[in-house]
Amino acid sequence: ALFYFFVLVLRKYQKIREKEEEERVEIYNQPLTPDNIYQDLSLDPFKFYQSVLVFASQFILFTIYDSAFFDLLSNLSMDSESGFAISLRNGWRGWVYFISATMIMMQFVINTGFSKSFRDSTNFWGSAIAFHRDPKNHTSYKRRISIMILFFFDTTVNAQMLVFLVTIIPFVATFGNEPIDFVLNLVAALYILELDDFPAPRQEPPPVHLHVNHNRDITFDSDDQTNENDDGEFFNEDVR
Repeated sequence: ALFYFFVLVLRKYQKIREKEEEERVEIYNQPLTPDNIYQDLSLDPFKFYQSVLVFASQFILFTIYDSAFFDLLSNLSMDSESGFAISLRNGWRGWVYFISATMIMMQFVINTGFSKSFRDSTNFWGSAIAFHRDPKNHTSYKRRISIMILFFFDTTVNAQMLVFLVTIIPFVATFGNEPIDFVLNLVAALYILELDDFPAPRQEPPPVHLHVNHNRDITFDSDDQTNENDDGEFFNEDVR
């Protein structure tokens, strides 16, 4: 997947470089939509260092998860368990875990639009690299290096790590000793994959309207005043 990603980016880059100058300018004038924090090419110092920290966190967590997977394979080899031995550790529950994890990963890939995101990322980086490597745009060497660092971060996380984790998660989640281990394995893997996503836009909750009902409900309309009668009940009196 990583090799195929680089091939598509290089193909997009070469395709742009072979066009006439007017066509290249037209392509460069089209806005690019970033899909994650690694595609923020503003190169703001704070955002760039944030990307470095996020990548370091994802890489460390991925390494831990990856080592657990290979330790599991090593233990299976030492036990001389051959074949796709899902049920050898947890019996029928192992198959339930495997099928459930597989369906969850399929739903994750569908919800994130992996194929569209993969294609959009190749177009994004192909266009960005072609623009900044065009001598007529006078991009500084330091800026080119920074962009290539972000490109490396994006391809490592959203091509290599994503494909690998989605592939091994159903297998790793199968061998949990307790049901809570199955849940924790899934949550941990999804957290690693979504750590570099842009935060969801915050939406204000819809307003709550309170209405008067037989002088027993409280209203907070600006023209009303809430009073209390002798029985301890609230009623509204219009202020005129």
